[in-house]
This record gives sequence, C-alpha cells and structure tokens, in this order.
Amino acid sequence: MNKALIILDIQNDYFHNGSMELVGSEQASVNAKAIIDRFREEKLPVIFIQHICKCY
Repeated sequence: MNKALIILDIQNDYFHNGSMELVGSEQASVNAKAIIDRFREEKLPVIFIQHICKCY
C-alpha cells in the first residue's frame, strides 16, 4: 500500500485575527506539524492544497 499525507487549507485566515478565524486552529496546526514531521522522517510524500477564494 502506498501512503501520502494531504494537508488541506491551513492558512493564516483561519487563525487569531484572521478573516475566517476558526476555533481550535492553533491546536490543529500543532497536530498537523507533528504528522507532517513524521511523514518527512519516513520520506513519505506530503501534499499541500490551498483553497483560494476570489470572492467579490
């Protein structure tokens, strides 16, 4: 089985004073960093996807 980690939408907008602040974003970023570090140590792929909204 092949493994890859996909990280979706960890952006400044979701943190304190961001335009779309989310509850728990700080802890989520700590958790994401831990799993990203583990995948990198094991030389497994890490894929980042950023949603960009061009709202008018």
